[in-house]
Amino acid sequence: MADTLIASPGAEARTTDHRPYGYSWVDQLCYRIDRLPGPGWMVYAGLWAVFILIDVVLRSQGSNSEPLPPPFALVYYATPFYLLWLLHTLDGLARRALHQFYPALECDETTYRELSFRLTTMPPRPVLLASLAGLLIGPFYLSLLPFDRQMALIGIDLTHPALHSLTLLGQVTGIVVGIITGAFVYHTWHQLRTVSEIYRKHTCVNLFEQTSMYAFSNLSAATAIGMLVDTYAWSLASPLVAQNTLFVGWMVIFSVVCALTFVAPFIGAHNLLKATRDEHLLDINRRLQQVSAKLHTRVDAGDVTNMDDLNKAIQSLELEYQIVKRQPTWPWNPEAPRAVVATLFFPILLWLMEEFLGRVLG
Repeated sequence: MADTLIASPGAEARTTDHRPYGYSWVDQLCYRIDRLPGPGWMVYAGLWAVFILIDVVLRSQGSNSEPLPPPFALVYYATPFYLLWLLHTLDGLARRALHQFYPALECDETTYRELSFRLTTMPPRPVLLASLAGLLIGPFYLSLLPFDRQMALIGIDLTHPALHSLTLLGQVTGIVVGIITGAFVYHTWHQLRTVSEIYRKHTCVNLFEQTSMYAFSNLSAATAIGMLVDTYAWSLASPLVAQNTLFVGWMVIFSVVCALTFVAPFIGAHNLLKATRDEHLLDINRRLQQVSAKLHTRVDAGDVTNMDDLNKAIQSLELEYQIVKRQPTWPWNPEAPRAVVATLFFPILLWLMEEFLGRVLG
């Protein structure tokens, strides 16, 4: 049945009658992009190219300016479209993850459709509020760097009146970045909260068959890695960012948040698996106690012949205890946390290599 419930992005959500709410402006936008010919990433890349082209045209008006935008400006213009592409991609991953999770899912077809809708669609009012919050918080985020340094990062020389139009482009981009970031933050919270609810309320736990329960680990890892990539791109694009103490402190906090983003959706599933494993272990201990009681009864009665049955029972129960004890209680592939940890410590490794090469080369 699960195969019949998987449709193209956006289609399944729009054909079902089990919609708990409407569609946010982000979902409407992604749906329209899906209907365009070609892959979605080309649309986002094309929009990024438009901003770069406008920058190049405006920059050409300054006779002493660089003809091309600096690396930080490229990252700056790319941020809103990268976040939209990431959000769009995560919805596709969530849809496939729910399909893979189906063997462990305990619900009817109606609930399945509703869960699929909630995983890939956001309610309109919270998204609007989150977008407005991002619009208001964006200036605070940029205030971590002085205005003249912000202009230096995107290669604007304020002494050239002809380049003042670039300042307007930078401000417009900042507004778009704030709006999309607010929507993306809510999307992350909404989607991973739904994953957590699926684990807590709609999961049939089989301690010895957990492959299906690993389905959402790739989604959670992709979310955390995608957020980290955007943050590191900002810092690597210009050394001026890394020299700002407040910005570095914010990056550290944000990196911790990304790590928690990966772990948090699975806490409920971890508790469920651990409780199931502990129940199995307790049941094995009860049986060991019963076999031990029989063994003691025979020994007390002086009947020590034909003890093979009891010995085999004890050995089998001990082996079963070790097998159950080794069962994992975190529902993710081993590769998923490794990928997140590697991404998390990648900039630290780069910094250590830079320090080492600096010392070696004098």
